[in-house]
Amino acid sequence: MRDRASRVYWLSIRTLPFIFVGGFVTGLVGGYLRNRSVWNAGGAIFLLGGAIWGVANGGFLGWSYVRAERKLGGEPLQGRLAANPMKSVMFILLTMFLIAAGIGLMCAAWRSA
Repeated sequence: MRDRASRVYWLSIRTLPFIFVGGFVTGLVGGYLRNRSVWNAGGAIFLLGGAIWGVANGGFLGWSYVRAERKLGGEPLQGRLAANPMKSVMFILLTMFLIAAGIGLMCAAWRSA
């Protein structure tokens, strides 16, 4: 039986369409009105959706990896990493990329607002 995702992950993933669409529409309205601050706010909201997506998925992948290792009876990064290092390294790199992309998008949203 698969473990259920945490409530924080579930809420963040479920709110993403509203954040992306809201930011896009706000940006379109700002472009139509030729209002630079509304345009920037729409872009920041849109980028914030990407940031939430990256941090939520990266955090979930990392947490599920640690939980899987603990279920197998070993400490994280010792059990499967020794048995199949390339698969584990690629999984860890994907997790780090998603978290870094989320943080980078947060910084971009902060600068554009």
